[in-house]
Amino acid sequence: MDKKNTNLEAVGNSLIEHVQDAASSRPGIVGELFPYIVQASKKISARAIARFLEEQHGVKVSYVTIGRALRNPGKYWNIYFDDIEPHAWIVAESHEKSLKDFISEPEKYQQIMEEKPGLVVKDVDDQDSVLRADWNYNNAVRVLDEKWFCFDEDILEEARFHLFKRFNEKPASQNDDAENEQE
Repeated sequence: MDKKNTNLEAVGNSLIEHVQDAASSRPGIVGELFPYIVQASKKISARAIARFLEEQHGVKVSYVTIGRALRNPGKYWNIYFDDIEPHAWIVAESHEKSLKDFISEPEKYQQIMEEKPGLVVKDVDDQDSVLRADWNYNNAVRVLDEKWFCFDEDILEEARFHLFKRFNEKPASQNDDAENEQE
């Protein structure tokens, strides 16, 4: 058996260079990009979206995966909204609204943004709590502006059905409790 006299450090460095140059792929990327993919899919194909992501941004997602996500949008809207929902609740509670009041309607969101929020501060003992609540509110507004209300109204309307279904579903344990109370 022939052994090459190889510098392992050079091999390791070569491997690292290869990895840095290769397109990245990671689980969950479609969920994180889903609304953008939906909006892009109105104009270009799943194959073109996959090609753009890889060539322009080094993100490797197969067009088959993109097509599958577009055919099963509920799952991917929920994945994307998992990161948005806590921020949306902060804004909703600060304005004494429900998420259904504004989450898929940019005009209603803009109307409540014009109102002065009643910052939600529970058990206020000190100024730090007020400052933290103010920071949380401003951060929540920033997240909604940058990651939710940046989409076309058509995309938000498309998300509405899936989100309302999400809001109306009760966990199985709550359904079991309701049945036990009726007995």
